[in-house]
Amino acid sequence: MVGTVADPGPLPLTPAEEKVFWEVVQGHTNRQIGDRLFISPRTVQTHLSNILSKLTLDNRAQLVRYAYENGYQPPTSAAVGEAT
Repeated sequence: MVGTVADPGPLPLTPAEEKVFWEVVQGHTNRQIGDRLFISPRTVQTHLSNILSKLTLDNRAQLVRYAYENGYQPPTSAAVGEAT
């Protein structure tokens, strides 16, 4: 069944994990995410591991598919604390 999810609900993630979630969904590498969020690539990997565990996923590709299939839309820049 193909359709649009009206409200996928909140992600079961911490604010830091949610920021990493959206960066991964947009296709950024750990290094790029670290540079964008001012954290180390190792911290990005830790957040990513926690995200995958919480969502019972195995890898980045499954994470992107999860976001798409469940109707998650990236927040606006202001919503994730970036300068506009």
